[in-house]
Amino acid sequence: MKNTVIDKHANVLTGNDKDFCKRVWNTDIQIYMDRLDAIGFRNINNILDAGSGFGQWLYALSKLNISVTGVEYNQERVEFTKKVLSDFGVKNTNISQGSIEELGYEDNSFDAIFSFGVIFCTDYRKSLSEFYRVLKPGGKLYFNTNGLGWYLHNLINTHNDASNFSSREMAKTTIDNSLHYYTTGEFKRSEYAQVITPRQIVIKDLENLGFKNVLTAPEGTINLTNQNIKSFFKGEYEGYEGITEYLCTK
Repeated sequence: MKNTVIDKHANVLTGNDKDFCKRVWNTDIQIYMDRLDAIGFRNINNILDAGSGFGQWLYALSKLNISVTGVEYNQERVEFTKKVLSDFGVKNTNISQGSIEELGYEDNSFDAIFSFGVIFCTDYRKSLSEFYRVLKPGGKLYFNTNGLGWYLHNLINTHNDASNFSSREMAKTTIDNSLHYYTTGEFKRSEYAQVITPRQIVIKDLENLGFKNVLTAPEGTINLTNQNIKSFFKGEYEGYEGITEYLCTK
């Protein structure tokens, strides 16, 4: 049933999104749920999925928690996710279009925030500041970042290239964008707009904002509950930092 629903609504997506969407939804939803269990994202009243993409994590969050709000910048992805979750009969989610750099929610709105594979596509310092603002005191934040090794890997080996997506161009653009970002503080927006987010810099940014109990590890390895979990990426590529995950509290 799952693949039938995804195929049915994938026509609202364009470009590389259609293929990428099918890849992430092809993963067993239980794998996503086990990952959420491992970081303690279960039985929470009000969670924000910040940058909800194609809705696979939003769906997993909805099965484990009371209420989940999704925000996604791309309107096509929003429409796709709404249709898919409706067909799955999900009743405890709400998703809308918006930027995680300027969240349209009041201060102290959420008990937890989950953000997978998106913050490095934004002015990440603005996004972290917004996460802190809308998170309730004591609330939990999970997100992940891409280090230099990930972009070197894409530059040297390529990764999931498509007719309208070049991983090498993405890596080259990101390296240029990162030099500009850390020199001027300006996030340059372009087709492949991303920024390298080294772990030690991100930790300092979190602490400067006031986040506490900052826990970091290679992606998919934070495991607070002895779940049988699966990583999607490596913690190191080409001898440099790859994908890092973070769990902290306000």
